[in-house]
Formats: sequence, C-alpha cells, structure tokens
Amino acid sequence: MVFFFMFNVATVLAGSPTPGPPQKGPIKPPVAPIDENLSLLLVGALSFGIYIIYKNKQKTPA
Repeated sequence: MVFFFMFNVATVLAGSPTPGPPQKGPIKPPVAPIDENLSLLLVGALSFGIYIIYKNKQKTPA
C-alpha cells in the first residue's frame, strides 16, 4: 500500500513545464522527412509487394 501511495504521489507532483513566450510572426509547419524520398518509398513498397506475391505463388501447388 505504501509503494502505491509513493508511486502516485510522484506522478501527481510531476507537473508539466511552463510554456515559453508566445511566438511572433507566422507559425512554420513541421517538416516531415518522408516528403524527401517518397519515390524511393514507393519503389520499395512495390518491389516488396511483388516479392511477397511471387513467394506465395511458389508455395501453392499448381
């Protein structure tokens, strides 16, 4: 019982940090790194799909 009480007290007392000053000017959108190599991701996904289909066709008896 004492363990759970101490654990809950530590959780309750851990507050969030105070927010910083407000930004001036327009807010920049976050940069998503997936936008850079989207064509490479598409080629990889297609080749992996073809590989899976090929492997599954080899397993099934004709």
